[in-house]
Amino acid sequence: MAMISNMNGKLRLALGRCASKSGQIGKAEAHFAIVAVDASMPKPTKALNAAFVVSVRGDWVIAGQGLAQACRGG
Repeated sequence: MAMISNMNGKLRLALGRCASKSGQIGKAEAHFAIVAVDASMPKPTKALNAAFVVSVRGDWVIAGQGLAQACRGG
């Protein structure tokens, strides 16, 4: 069951990143919200997702902090 959960998290991660790059922020946030509660997904990945969303929204200060957090390991 854990493998299915992990695959789901990875799929949601990919879908969220595609959605964010295509400007579909609402869809990206929905996918990233599922990734955020998936215990199998690494903390740096979750921090990077949050940084993607706020950067698309134009909040560069918060995005920079999120990227720094992701680089530090979550």
